[in-house]
Amino acid sequence: MTTAIIDKIKVEMVREWVLNTLNEVFGEDLPIMRLKRIECNITKDVMQGCSCSDVLKLINHSYTEGVNLLAQRASPRCKYFKETESLRVTQKNYYILKCYNKARQQKIKGELLRIEAVMQDRIIQRVLGTRTGIDDVLTADRLVKVMEEYKRIFCDDLLKNHIEPCREGITEILYNSLLSTGKPIETVTEYREIIVDECVLRVALKRWYKAKGVADNSRQYFNGLKFKFPKNVFKTMYDFYESCC
Repeated sequence: MTTAIIDKIKVEMVREWVLNTLNEVFGEDLPIMRLKRIECNITKDVMQGCSCSDVLKLINHSYTEGVNLLAQRASPRCKYFKETESLRVTQKNYYILKCYNKARQQKIKGELLRIEAVMQDRIIQRVLGTRTGIDDVLTADRLVKVMEEYKRIFCDDLLKNHIEPCREGITEILYNSLLSTGKPIETVTEYREIIVDECVLRVALKRWYKAKGVADNSRQYFNGLKFKFPKNVFKTMYDFYESCC
């Protein structure tokens, strides 16, 4: 039996269970109910070298338009240091992005990040048409369309339109600061808040050393730093991307 057939059987089993459960709650009103929101998500461990809080900060920095909602709490390391545990980004008439530390929510150890897209009414109708009853939506073919829309949101909007420009923009800011000050410590001091991954500083330093016509000293510079920046934050986003493909 192929994987596709097994997946279809599982979807049908879930569909039947959901419909039976909803029917017990809503009864005869169920056939006339219409979906206004659909949520789809990926949940994965973040990569070594960074935390859920680090990845959430990156996503927050990348969405520069509108107001993002952050939830923070005291870090286990120090109660006066705040770690970000959830983020909510609203793209009006498109989707709501809800990202949070799933491990903390479940009160278990680890750095388990969930990135969830809440598709709103207008997007649901564009993807699924006007037939948005529960019985209409809970089919294998239409659920695949929902997952494809999540992939488009993650890959085309979150990653390509926000994360990648954020990476390039921060690197450019750091590089220009190095050109202006000539002193890496001044650049790090002024822009420490937006150095969301050590790779952006490393790339800026490499470009700066090359522009000066001197040997690349970025490795020694990082070895001499008395504090560390997160690593693999961008790689974590691409790890999520691989799960979409």
